[in-house]
Amino acid sequence: SADNLAAMARRSGALMMEVMSYDRYDRVVGLLYPARSGRRNSLNLRMAREGHVYAYTRFGGAELGMRTAERDARSARRGVWRSSWEGGERPWEYRSRSRSGGGSMSKGALIILLVLLLLLVLAGLAVAGLEFAARWFG
Repeated sequence: SADNLAAMARRSGALMMEVMSYDRYDRVVGLLYPARSGRRNSLNLRMAREGHVYAYTRFGGAELGMRTAERDARSARRGVWRSSWEGGERPWEYRSRSRSGGGSMSKGALIILLVLLLLLVLAGLAVAGLEFAARWFG
């Protein structure tokens, strides 16, 4: 996907970036398009048409046909839709599932595990200290 985007950018010449928003990590989210042809020919849309990205329209782009471009790529089996694998899980769905505890360890369980680990380390240090004291003071 990244290689395809880089090749598209090289072929496009001068590019414009229309900032649409910022994500929760303060990264710029926007449309990237050739200066001479406008936003309707965005690299974002072309990447979706070729099946190299999922149509994520939370910050915009729906009006450009991102979802239609993804459906076309899917029905033509381009990019991630090439195999019967059906494109896998979308990154934002995976992150949402992971945050909601779908199979991952809860914070409470992690704290208990860390406390147990700390107790084991302290017990090991105590035993080592007793052995040291027994040898030193005999």
